[in-house]
Amino acid sequence: MATKGERIVGIPIGDGYEVDPDTARRYVQHLHDGVKVLSEILQNAEQAGQVRPPGNDAASKYIAAATKAVMDLHREANLKMQKDLQGLADAIQASLTSYQETESHSAMRS
Repeated sequence: MATKGERIVGIPIGDGYEVDPDTARRYVQHLHDGVKVLSEILQNAEQAGQVRPPGNDAASKYIAAATKAVMDLHREANLKMQKDLQGLADAIQASLTSYQETESHSAMRS
C-alpha cells in the first residue's frame, strides 16, 4: 500500500492513498476467508452451546439459560462481523471493478 502523497499506478481509495490492483484482490480474498472462518466459528459455537439443564433444579436451568444468553450475544456479534467484512470486501471489489473498467476504456482509446 502506498503512503499518503506517494504516487503509484493503482486504485484511488481516497485521502491521497492508492492500492495496487493485485493487493486489492488479495484483500478481498482475505476478507472472504475471514467471513468463512467466522461462519465456521459460529457453527461450532452453536453446536457446543446447545445445553440442556443437567437436572431439573433451579441452578441447572439457570446455567442452561445463561449459556443460551451468551450464545445469542455471540451469534449477534459474529453475524455483524461477517456482514462488516463482507461489506468491506464488496466495496473493495467495486472499486477494483471500476478501476479495471476505466483502465480498459483508456486502453481502447489509445
